[in-house]
Amino acid sequence: MGSNSIFSVINLFAPVFFILTMSIMLVLDIRNSAKGDRRVKNFLLYYFITVILSWGCTICYYFAPSVFVYCNWICYVVMLVSPVAFFEFVFEITKTSSGERVSRWHYVFPAAIGAAVLILTILLPYDVSLAIVLSRGKYSEAVPWYFHFINSKPLTSVFCVLFYMVLMFIRMKKYSRQIQDYASNEKRSSLKWLYFCLSYYLLLLFVAAITSRMLLSSGLALIPICLILVQYTYLTYNTIEGNYIVRESDAEKIPEKPVVSAGGNPAPDMLKKNILSRGMFDEYIASRKPYLDPDLKITDLVGDLGVNRTYISSFINQEYDMNFSRYINGCRMREYETLRVAPESKDHSDEQLSLRAGFGSYAYFTRLKNDRLL
Repeated sequence: MGSNSIFSVINLFAPVFFILTMSIMLVLDIRNSAKGDRRVKNFLLYYFITVILSWGCTICYYFAPSVFVYCNWICYVVMLVSPVAFFEFVFEITKTSSGERVSRWHYVFPAAIGAAVLILTILLPYDVSLAIVLSRGKYSEAVPWYFHFINSKPLTSVFCVLFYMVLMFIRMKKYSRQIQDYASNEKRSSLKWLYFCLSYYLLLLFVAAITSRMLLSSGLALIPICLILVQYTYLTYNTIEGNYIVRESDAEKIPEKPVVSAGGNPAPDMLKKNILSRGMFDEYIASRKPYLDPDLKITDLVGDLGVNRTYISSFINQEYDMNFSRYINGCRMREYETLRVAPESKDHSDEQLSLRAGFGSYAYFTRLKNDRLL
């Protein structure tokens, strides 16, 4: 086997085995995941399956053109479904209510294109279809309309990717605004890693456009392929680590028992009527100190306070003129100040004290402190 053939095999098969490895890691992790996390990881696994099928079609195109003639329509469908699958993954992370679902209409266009290619493949003589595949993108005068249609896959796929990129950025922007009334862990709720993945994806499109004429048998073709594998690794790592927050159902169950005050006595009847007072809420925060949990979500307060999360969010906004995240981080900053002046904390570093105060990371604590955001 010549060096060119070796490079071709590596460039085509290496990504498949690599993504299969990422998929196996996801499957093993899904078994021990909570329901919300399981759905997110299932959608990423779904996306990886579409990517594997896409690479499989490419392998077929180069090494088994006679077979590719029959599965050309599958290749077209997979290339269009892949960005939809990634959108479903992002949608699951950023959905604002448990009832939100991606519309099945997103699959109509890929299905229509696939059906059209399948019908044309059936109607067109096999020899003509094979000749177009073997031409490797060179213009064929035999059936020019079919040639242009079949070879429109890359351009159509790019437009499809860009369209869903816009939808994903819009959803993430909306999520960033709303999550501050729900969770207080900036590291997990900011989705900086996902913004990076999407931006990186756009960079890959640019690199692919520049290297589109690069021979697959060239060693240089490994550069864009390695960049793609870096993205899949980063994506899998952050998903398995759970660096996101899935919002729970809005229909929390309100316990029938009243809130218990710091002294152990039943709280006033006003709590049974879903009415909180500022004094009572301050007493609860001071006694229970829920903000010490870096992963605290507003739904974690529902069971103790006996009111739903929407009421708690509105109460904090009205009483303290700030969102849930800012209020909780303010409590953490005051806890940090208390710990800092405590005699038993004199040998502790700022980082240790900030983590004890409930901040998820020292970097986030430093940014809040320096920017005076609290």
